[in-house]
Amino acid sequence: MKEYKSSRYNLFVDFENGSFQRVVANTFSGTIMFADEELATFLQKFDVTVFRNLKKQDPSLFTYLLENGFVVEAPLDELERVRIRFEQAKYADRHMHLTIVPTERCNLACIYCYEHLGKGSSITAAGRKRLMKFVESRKGMLSSLGVTWYGGEPLLEMKAIEDLSRFFIAMADADKIDYSANMITNGTLLNDATIEMLMTLKVNHLQITIDGPEEQHNSRRIYRSGKRESFADVLGGLKRCAGKIPVGIRINVDKTNIHRYKELIDLLCTEKIIGPLSGNTISLGLVKDWTDCVSIDKHKMLSLDDFQHCINDFRSYLAGHGVSQEKGIDFTPKIPCGAVSIANFLITPKCGLKKCWIHATGPDDMVGDLNTGLDLTQAAAVKWTAYNPCLIDTCAACSLLPVCAGGCPYEMLTKPERREEHCRFMSRYVEDSLVAAAT
Repeated sequence: MKEYKSSRYNLFVDFENGSFQRVVANTFSGTIMFADEELATFLQKFDVTVFRNLKKQDPSLFTYLLENGFVVEAPLDELERVRIRFEQAKYADRHMHLTIVPTERCNLACIYCYEHLGKGSSITAAGRKRLMKFVESRKGMLSSLGVTWYGGEPLLEMKAIEDLSRFFIAMADADKIDYSANMITNGTLLNDATIEMLMTLKVNHLQITIDGPEEQHNSRRIYRSGKRESFADVLGGLKRCAGKIPVGIRINVDKTNIHRYKELIDLLCTEKIIGPLSGNTISLGLVKDWTDCVSIDKHKMLSLDDFQHCINDFRSYLAGHGVSQEKGIDFTPKIPCGAVSIANFLITPKCGLKKCWIHATGPDDMVGDLNTGLDLTQAAAVKWTAYNPCLIDTCAACSLLPVCAGGCPYEMLTKPERREEHCRFMSRYVEDSLVAAAT
């Protein structure tokens, strides 16, 4: 006779909705359900005899609880199952994603930038050929190839983007590989011709940062030349993208500008850049001291606790304006950051391989090059590839692990003292997201 138990990954949140008193979610299966007090109490104080009887009394509920992971077989090691899922994702080599830095140069000098920018290097014609060869040598095993264009400001090297994109698209078409691309850009160089070219090159999403109303933005995102009027250029770029390429608009916030985002939302709604029919989303980003390049004073940065309150207020304000948001916790089970995957790389302009965007332009954390691929003689390559939050005691004991995936590996590896704050943030964020999903 089979033995059963309630899943260790069940979450219970109080929520009044007619005859239901709870929202119950399973973070491994990604299922959310309403539950009355009786069902929630049963799952919390599980009685296997009662569950077996349920098979006759309410067979549909019996099957639902099993199929959606709220109840599992008693011998199942649920933590090991999560670990296996993470490891499968890490070592899957059929889905490659490349973050390509065509140049370290940038035309802006933002006060919170964590990169080593300025007169940096750009990828050469020879470097582009090496990258093409690197990708082509792996095409036989690929079912998908994704590219993120990053920088520096990638649009400063449009010729490199065009050459590489046309190669990737032709290869993907010939070998029936799914291809997609997106770009992180500051938006200042988006003219009509560039946007049309990006569409031709299958760049199907942009991320652009705008940090508040005009004077606020201009004090933070300054042209490297000293010119301070980037706001008008970014706004113009966003308008030109309308109906062509969807944009995820990001507002990087700290204590100096967090009180101004409502003014920005009002302006973007008036300009029809965000809203029900725009196709664009908007989100808050937290300014952090990722590297010693960040020039903003640390005491001006928001804590995660403060940021949590801002997110709730932000959500409410957007909802009142009918504005779409980028997805938060949706209870689709996560895997750790793509940086730990053996098929994901950041390509530097000098054809080195790295893992994390934080190291995009600095000299650290090289994991190989376009000749060697992932080089496990490199300490950084071993560090990133070995990472699995299931091996961290705090994560292993947490019911949020399947949807949190341990947080940012870079931050957890380099600043472990921040783990406790991150855990508090995630606990509140998940609960708030559950309530929002149920509303």
